[in-house]
Amino acid sequence: MPAPLSLDLRVRIIRLVEGGLSHDGVAEDLDVSQSAVSSLVRHQNKHGHLFPIRPPGNTPTLTECDYSIVREIVKKNSDLTLSDYAIIIAKETKKPVMSESTICRLFKKLDLRRKKK
Repeated sequence: MPAPLSLDLRVRIIRLVEGGLSHDGVAEDLDVSQSAVSSLVRHQNKHGHLFPIRPPGNTPTLTECDYSIVREIVKKNSDLTLSDYAIIIAKETKKPVMSESTICRLFKKLDLRRKKK
């Protein structure tokens, strides 16, 4: 997904459209696509502001503070199963129990490796 347009460019686009210039003319003048101009005008009408909105999706269950707790758990208990880790992490962080696949992705993200004894 490309980065959102800068706020100053968004303001210039809306000013030109409100000044009576067509979407095609604004797109050509500012070297953006016509669909970007149309989308921005729709966004302005719907939300009432020009700031980019947060992309859709779920918020992460664990925060940066929880990552240190997870690292300590893995350091102390290196030979547990993923389901055991899920239960312990849920108890320690007071968050809902995560699935084994989520725990596996979390370990990859934190670059944690489990050494079986």
